[in-house]
Amino acid sequence: MFAATATIISENKTNGAPIEISQGIIVNQCGISMPAWKDQKLTAEIESISSMGEQHRQKLRQAAADFRSLMKDEFPDASIWMTGSFAAGVDLPSSDLDFTIRVPSLGENRDNFNKLMAIKRNLWDSDLFYDLYVTGGLIPVLTMVHKATRVDLDVTIDNDPPKSNTLLLSVYGQLDERFPKLCRGVKKWATDTGVENSKMGRVNSFSVCLLLVHFLQQVGVLPKELPSTIRGTIELGRDAKEEIGWVSRNKDSLGALFWGFMKYYSQFDFKNQWISIRQGKALEKRRDENGEPLDGLPKNNSLIVVEDPFLVPAFNCARTLRQDDIYHRILEEFVEAEKTIREKSRFPIQKSTERVKVENEGKLIDCRITEIEDTLDDLSWDDLVLLKRVIRARPGSFWGSPGSFWNVKLEEKQWPDIVRFQSTNR
Repeated sequence: MFAATATIISENKTNGAPIEISQGIIVNQCGISMPAWKDQKLTAEIESISSMGEQHRQKLRQAAADFRSLMKDEFPDASIWMTGSFAAGVDLPSSDLDFTIRVPSLGENRDNFNKLMAIKRNLWDSDLFYDLYVTGGLIPVLTMVHKATRVDLDVTIDNDPPKSNTLLLSVYGQLDERFPKLCRGVKKWATDTGVENSKMGRVNSFSVCLLLVHFLQQVGVLPKELPSTIRGTIELGRDAKEEIGWVSRNKDSLGALFWGFMKYYSQFDFKNQWISIRQGKALEKRRDENGEPLDGLPKNNSLIVVEDPFLVPAFNCARTLRQDDIYHRILEEFVEAEKTIREKSRFPIQKSTERVKVENEGKLIDCRITEIEDTLDDLSWDDLVLLKRVIRARPGSFWGSPGSFWNVKLEEKQWPDIVRFQSTNR
């Protein structure tokens, strides 16, 4: 970048808007200076990522409606809450559906696993869902697949924390329309790079969202105070912006904020600081002489700490990250992402947004062809002889085959193996 010589106008006179210097450099409130063309390009890529999942959202809506209808038919007293990324408005084309339910008619003395087993038996003969299965564990989950759309559903029972988390992200999306778009962009990066993968000992999706919330709190896009209306008094669908009365004075573009996010965390001292959404700031990791956390610091605090805004005692949402080598790899991904934006002027994922769009559209067409061919399987022989059936590959077999042009990947460094026996008491 070249030096700017024009006089910078004060923030008061620009009403919080980014300042454009005469040579075409934009100075943003989030600490990013970039050429106007670069700002527009990166912003357009994030807009594209945010919008490319609309066809999948239609499938999610259909699957959600069928699930609600079926549950009400079988359990009229059921209360049903949709949770997760789709309900919060920060979904990706790979997102599934999450529900938590309450069914008084199943009784208060039965444990949640057996309640879900009873629900499974009632839904077993439905022609709307298949592959029903109940997992064990601390929070049992009923999983199923919607036949018409092949959307996966996860159902828990009497599980309140996801409702608060979903509401939190939904309210932030109402406070500033840039938040859900940025969140989809950040989640796309985290998914493609492998940063987000809790099953492999990395961070989970909600932690990634909270990292973005914290950054946006620091640059004035979102309020630093946790809105009191989030604590159960505001329902999904109501106008949170009007009730809370928040108006952001930060007018930075999506591109500037995305680059600012990567720059912020490429320099963040995760070893000595932790993130509190509730307090709207980063705090020092302080412990007493016995090593016990102070000042609200959650346990499991040796690596990345992102406080759950609602749980008491304090809970680290990023506690799935336990290994130093994986931790350092995540830090490297932030550094590499910031470097890619700065030096190559593009969104920091392996595939361009246009290539991803072409692949998704191709897979969608393949799925439609398969649905037609599945219908043909039900026809009689006499009907089939009147048709010339075209044999095609199953969906995904072309797009994911080793010889496919679309499966060519850039060389990437492997993630460290997860150490299963490592202690979780951190």
